[in-house]
Amino acid sequence: MANASPTESRWLATHFADVPIRLRADRAALLVEAVVAGHRAVLPCLVADADPRLVRLDTDEPPPSREIWLLVHPERRADRAVSAVVAWIEATIRTVGSPRVTPGRRPGNPA
Repeated sequence: MANASPTESRWLATHFADVPIRLRADRAALLVEAVVAGHRAVLPCLVADADPRLVRLDTDEPPPSREIWLLVHPERRADRAVSAVVAWIEATIRTVGSPRVTPGRRPGNPA
């Protein structure tokens, strides 16, 4: 199972060498459904934590991180609506934070 990132594909190939790559996808929703069906993928916490059907796998090394870029046209930066959306996106991404990663558990679930 692989997604659009070569770094994540290499990480999967290294940590799950016994599982051949059988699907490539560039949409998180497709990857979620494939993982539910038994495939393995590196999914953003923001996506995977929202689905109760998924749990994190225990590995000796955490998956690679991914940069997120938000581009705004310079002429639109001062728009209140654009500023509000940018602030919401920044706050949402900040709440996800990678230090919370616990294999086999969902954030906020001690079991």
